[in-house]
Amino acid sequence: MKISNPIKSGIWILLVMFIVIGCSNNSTSSGKTSSGNGKSIQLTMQAWGNPAELKVYQKAIDGFMDKNPNIKVKLVPVSSDQYDQKLMTSLQGSKGPDVFYAHEPTMPQMIEADVVQPLDDFFNSEASYVNLKEFPEGLFGPARQDGITYGVAPDANPMVIYYNKTIFKEAGLKTPQEYYEEGNWNWDTFIEVTSKIKESGKEGLIMENWQGHWYSWIWSNGGRIFDQKGNFVLPENEKAKETFHFLKDKKV
Repeated sequence: MKISNPIKSGIWILLVMFIVIGCSNNSTSSGKTSSGNGKSIQLTMQAWGNPAELKVYQKAIDGFMDKNPNIKVKLVPVSSDQYDQKLMTSLQGSKGPDVFYAHEPTMPQMIEADVVQPLDDFFNSEASYVNLKEFPEGLFGPARQDGITYGVAPDANPMVIYYNKTIFKEAGLKTPQEYYEEGNWNWDTFIEVTSKIKESGKEGLIMENWQGHWYSWIWSNGGRIFDQKGNFVLPENEKAKETFHFLKDKKV
């Protein structure tokens, strides 16, 4: 059970949300004028986030509007509690936002319900600053189905393990980087290292109790939580189940 390239790229997850464009006709979902003939275009962007995150979203929106003065974008903050359920209800009722964040498990539902707009033609046009080929393939996940792209990641967040070199030195241990360079940084070595650090009176691994970390451990073991179409496959995935047994039984 080896961890793939854990020091160079960290133990990582790619993303937990996509930016998606809702389907609409000549008028936006907010019912305001939307045309390309010079008239003002009114759009809504829905997202969840704490006050600091919302300030960042607003700053990005302000920058966009500065460069596109005929487009007005209103940020619509929505609580993360039942966010996706409320989003699906509003989209199916033709009252949803024009642009919005969505979690990856919700993407297949929105695609099947035909409430999101394919983005391939836009990215292949001169209006796009980038081409889809410039994105790493793994960033799309369930937002790409049957070769069609319905959403993109607003960011990719590497997740890494930090270690204290002094503690390793005091415990007489090589650092994870040295183990990695030898080709010996794997789960067995990880347990050996954290056990010896505990014996020295220090803590072993300190990890936030957040499900995002589960993705990292599962993927490092070659397991999956969702398949390529966004279906929940963890109960049948042996590598994923092996990971949870490892974290529980070894008490890292």
